[in-house]
Amino acid sequence: MRPGFFGGGMFGGIAAGFLGAGLFGLMFGHGLFGGMAGFASIIGLLFQVVLVVVVARLIFAWWQRRNMPAPAYAAAHPATGHSFGGLNGMLGGSNAPLLGEPLTISKSDYDSFERLLGDIQTAYSAEDLSALRMKLTPEMLSYFSEQLAGNASRGLVNRVTDVKLLQGDLAEPWREGSADYATVAMKFALTDSMVERASGRTVEGGEPSEVTELWTFMRARGGNWLLSAIQQN
Repeated sequence: MRPGFFGGGMFGGIAAGFLGAGLFGLMFGHGLFGGMAGFASIIGLLFQVVLVVVVARLIFAWWQRRNMPAPAYAAAHPATGHSFGGLNGMLGGSNAPLLGEPLTISKSDYDSFERLLGDIQTAYSAEDLSALRMKLTPEMLSYFSEQLAGNASRGLVNRVTDVKLLQGDLAEPWREGSADYATVAMKFALTDSMVERASGRTVEGGEPSEVTELWTFMRARGGNWLLSAIQQN
């Protein structure tokens, strides 16, 4: 069945009310819209009704948002943006917060982190992708490969020597599914040089320096630690 000339809903009721008021005024000799003090009164009333409806909708939407529960986030790797040392420009990980299960890190784990620091820098300096593959997650390996290819296209080699860990502070250990993660603030000394591949001439760097970075390591339960992300501290 059709809803009629003015349709249904709120505006149908308003229009019917206006028509009733107009007919009432016409019956008593005030003209079609005399019952509401003329056309201007009708427009004013319509504006007020619409304004009330809009305000009510805004208040209701605000109330719904205020009472909506906060979303939960799964644990994930920290964001990265490495810009120091022999791994210049490496990226990995994501921006999600860390909300995984807690994890205990032992002295043997710290020894593994220190060993990985030296081994990864040495393998990178030697452009040894096979050695890097054993110490990096696939995502990080792809970034390292891209960086090495960029150096090669410019005829350069990134030499990293005299790497020594000065301090390592655990920032965030956690467990995510069947994998363990640990983010460690690594302060280390190194000599970072960009060397011309053909001549062996140093074109950039070459001076000893100290850097601090956040290295995130991961391992499958019972497996070896791998580097999964690097972030400038």
